[in-house]
Amino acid sequence: MKHYTEEQKSIIRSIDIAKYTPKAALYEQLAEEASELSQAAIKCARCIRKESYTSKTMEECEQNLIEELSDVKCCADALQISHSDEIVKYKTFRWKQRIYEYSSAYNKLVNRIEV
Repeated sequence: MKHYTEEQKSIIRSIDIAKYTPKAALYEQLAEEASELSQAAIKCARCIRKESYTSKTMEECEQNLIEELSDVKCCADALQISHSDEIVKYKTFRWKQRIYEYSSAYNKLVNRIEV
């Protein structure tokens, strides 16, 4: 990476990415970064299961996942897109609801078989 003066760094920080990058290109970059995030998550799962040999440690896989998530966030920020706390709250509840429903159904089935 190049070395910049503090003045140059200040100018660089003030650049509006969206002003210099076409919106379609920002969406394409977001899609590319999201795909890389997906691949990093899959590699974490493979590392946990010790499947499909990877030379990376779990710590390295998780660090790569964080880097890819950060890339997605950079693209979303450039597009001025942010998450919705309401949607996150709803989706988290639905996820927990599915766990509850599955575990309840599973427990009923196990109890019926044991009787």
